[in-house]
Amino acid sequence: MPTQNKHSYHYPKRPILPGLSGQLFIYYYLIMRKLIFCTTFLLGCLATTFAQDSLVVAKKASDRVQLFLDCTTWDCFDTYLKTEVQFVDFVRDRHLADVHIMITTQATGSGGTEYTLSFLGQDRFKDDNQTVRFFKKTTDSEQLEREGLSRTLKMGLLHYVAQTAMATEISVNYSKQSEETTAVKTDPWKNWVYSISLSGWTTGEARFNSLQTFGSLDADRVTEDWKINIGASFNYNESSFVISDGIFTSVNKGQYLYGSAVRSWGKKWAYGGKIRLAASSYSN
Repeated sequence: MPTQNKHSYHYPKRPILPGLSGQLFIYYYLIMRKLIFCTTFLLGCLATTFAQDSLVVAKKASDRVQLFLDCTTWDCFDTYLKTEVQFVDFVRDRHLADVHIMITTQATGSGGTEYTLSFLGQDRFKDDNQTVRFFKKTTDSEQLEREGLSRTLKMGLLHYVAQTAMATEISVNYSKQSEETTAVKTDPWKNWVYSISLSGWTTGEARFNSLQTFGSLDADRVTEDWKINIGASFNYNESSFVISDGIFTSVNKGQYLYGSAVRSWGKKWAYGGKIRLAASSYSN
């Protein structure tokens, strides 16, 4: 005869909420879930709007031009520019900028580099665009290149800063070189650069020895209008072998003359020509 657990009780089933049947409780649960979702969504929208309004208020309070620097070239010295240009605020998001600057480069006909700075106005400067350029010569050092790019960037930004309260804190200086300074900086070599090279080596063994020499003379001149190269070179190779019939000697001589001239034609084009003469002899 099965034993009955004297500690087991059976309680009557009650609805989770008094007065609601199972089906009505499901409807109640779905309605509350949608209500909670809608409330959370509205609170998120209000928080985003408040954050955007706070950012706009902060920008208006500072009145400093917000600048986004966009370098499409391999190196536009952005770290240097951010250090030198201190009357604007650099931002990392172009959507937060008042001015979006794109810097591009291309080679000039004389061998230099042309920097193009495109200023794209946004927000309070919407549709207020402009373009300025800076030309770097082939003979310019990297320091002169950085300083010239920084100076060009500052000149382009003055157009926008002049429309803000920051304009009262900006001053413009003009530096004119005196004739004495200009005379001192005149190049006595007329932009000509000369180079001479001479090299040689020899090897030897009991039955073999070799002598090789090479020399060259080059003259280069680079200006805004011309790029000229003239040069001459020679080589002398001598090898000796000990064979059964005696000593076999081989001599190879070569002389070369070359030159090229390129003339710039506007800012993007150039034309020119080159010539090369060679003579060689071989004897044994």
